[in-house]
Amino acid sequence: MVVFLFIALSLLVRPPCTVAQDVEIGALVINKTITRLGDDFYDEFTNRWDPPKQLGPMHISIQEAPSARWGTIIAVFVGSERYFVTRVSSRQVDIEEIAEAAVKQVTITLIRQHLLRIQNGENGDLVGDGL
Repeated sequence: MVVFLFIALSLLVRPPCTVAQDVEIGALVINKTITRLGDDFYDEFTNRWDPPKQLGPMHISIQEAPSARWGTIIAVFVGSERYFVTRVSSRQVDIEEIAEAAVKQVTITLIRQHLLRIQNGENGDLVGDGL
């Protein structure tokens, strides 16, 4: 009985846990594909994706618009901006190459935008008077 009271009091006196406040989600890749081809692209993209560390956390979504006539259109968005789009037919089996090209294009575009922000100042305004 004494042990039970001691445990109950120690739980009441103990400060609340703050782990939930310290949790941060880094690079999140969201799958919004519909078909097996889109799912294969998502798998290959996420296997190859290594987000640039200096850019901080970002959210990427891979979206798909299937069409019986044109195959499927796959797009990669960072936030709300489209960074990569391609049309893939069901007869193409080189989904690995397409995913590799998407990873390269998204990475290069993110780094270029980061460098432009640094050159123009973090607020987007030009630094100095240009002379």
